[in-house]
Amino acid sequence: MLKIAKKRYRTVCFLKEDIQNSNFKTGIFDRIFSTFGLRNVQDKTTAIREIRRILKKDGYFIHLDFGEKNIFSKLYDIYLLLSSKLFSKNKEAYKYLIKSKNS
Repeated sequence: MLKIAKKRYRTVCFLKEDIQNSNFKTGIFDRIFSTFGLRNVQDKTTAIREIRRILKKDGYFIHLDFGEKNIFSKLYDIYLLLSSKLFSKNKEAYKYLIKSKNS
């Protein structure tokens, strides 16, 4: 996914980092975006504290995740399964997203 994003949006810096223990300086990012990221960390409190540390004072954090117990989550699961069958060569990667929200 990162390879595709880097090719498509060349002016944006995409990084893969351990958000519980990053090596970034304090207050250097204007924005941090995460998609389905917090569900995959051991200690969410530490992760959020680290995000706050590396964001600039007026920076913002956007996290996309529909959670597990609402109508949007159920609709998204259906959409994800259907679209992965139609467009993806790796359906298991998408099934993982659905399973990971319940762990």
